Amino acid sequence: MKHPLIILLVLLILSLELSAQTDLLDPNTDVDDLFGSSEPAEEPEIEPEPEPNTVEEEVVVAEEEALLVDLVRGSSVSLSGDFLFNIGYTAGYTSVPWVPGGVAGSSGGSGGSSSSSSAAFSGFSQGAVTDSKSIMSLNFRIAPIFRVFLSFKFSFPTFKTEIAEFFADYSFKDVVYMRAGRFTLNWGISRYHPFTNLTARLPSSYVLHDSTEPLHDADSYGLRVSIPVGAGGFEFIGFTRNGFMVDPYHPARDEIGWGGTYNLAIPAFDLTVGSFYIKNLNPRFFASLNTTLFNNLDTYTEAVLSYNLDNSEITYGANIGFLYGLFNQQLQLSAEYYYNTENTDLFVKGSEFPLIYGHNIAGGITYNPKNINLRTYALVKYNVDENSGLFIPGLSWNPLPYFTLTTIVPVIFGNPNGAYMRYQPVENEGRPASLVIMAILQARF
Repeated sequence: MKHPLIILLVLLILSLELSAQTDLLDPNTDVDDLFGSSEPAEEPEIEPEPEPNTVEEEVVVAEEEALLVDLVRGSSVSLSGDFLFNIGYTAGYTSVPWVPGGVAGSSGGSGGSSSSSSAAFSGFSQGAVTDSKSIMSLNFRIAPIFRVFLSFKFSFPTFKTEIAEFFADYSFKDVVYMRAGRFTLNWGISRYHPFTNLTARLPSSYVLHDSTEPLHDADSYGLRVSIPVGAGGFEFIGFTRNGFMVDPYHPARDEIGWGGTYNLAIPAFDLTVGSFYIKNLNPRFFASLNTTLFNNLDTYTEAVLSYNLDNSEITYGANIGFLYGLFNQQLQLSAEYYYNTENTDLFVKGSEFPLIYGHNIAGGITYNPKNINLRTYALVKYNVDENSGLFIPGLSWNPLPYFTLTTIVPVIFGNPNGAYMRYQPVENEGRPASLVIMAILQARF
């Protein structure tokens, strides 16, 4: 029994010594309290140890934390939506004093989302207008260099559902940026005559393989490569649309269009030049230049050169315009002159009316006073060669959140067989003068 007792005593002494060493090494331990004395204890001189290189350690930790933050922030999924509900009343006359011979234009009949009853003796028609649309979008941020975007469209009462956009973005070392999939391409400046938006040009023979609206759908297949260089950069594209392909699911090599742009943006001006060609359209080259004068006057000019491969004819178009803001942009004035010698490929995706040959004049005014949810505006477009014009005054009021009351009075004037009468939307029912009153519910999240 003596040996186990001795071993036990040895272990107890060792444990007490280890405990005392732990307390002495603890920076929160008061040495005076341990020995029951307030007198400072004499300590032997100790050679100072070299300090660790904390700077390098902090840099490594900071880099690791930054990488972790990038990964956390870069990987995410977001949902957004846009909802629009319209209900209203429309009325107008197909027989007006400035149209000789009674009924104006060649279009007529009901279409779209309006239903009407007309009195033949007066040329008067009226009806209700209903329209509902929604866009749901998903944005998948897989990594800081890679994301996928998906957008769906649904409309009522047409019950049309389509994939508006579905594409992937990828960054190669922040040097080259690529986008591939179904997305919309837009070039040019003009808000009145989008003749430099070459990728949106449509031939008169454009036919879709499905019920998608030809003027509003995204491009069916696309690839865009962007390379920033200094104060600008290059952009190369390859794309086609389902109306350009014999087989809508497998485009042939010659059914894909190719083009590109170069942009230079410096404080003095912004310049873009580019070209685009696809088999169904003439090859075209364009240039756009805009600058800001006196801090509130934006001026621009554009030009297009087209080459017809069938007869070697060269045609062109050019414009000049401005946008002038007054009273802290509460009042905006704009005007544009556009001269066009092109006579082919005049339809443009996203535009209600085609490009018109000859001299064209357009202008607009918008007034949006502060602290008042009221907006007034007016738009006028006129083609001198065909003596055909369009005038649309309007008023919008937001009495409640998400709720808007809008009144517009579209008027087509001039030649009853002019371009604006011939190509007016089918839901207008051939009326050169109309009244439209709409109640709109719109929300985004």
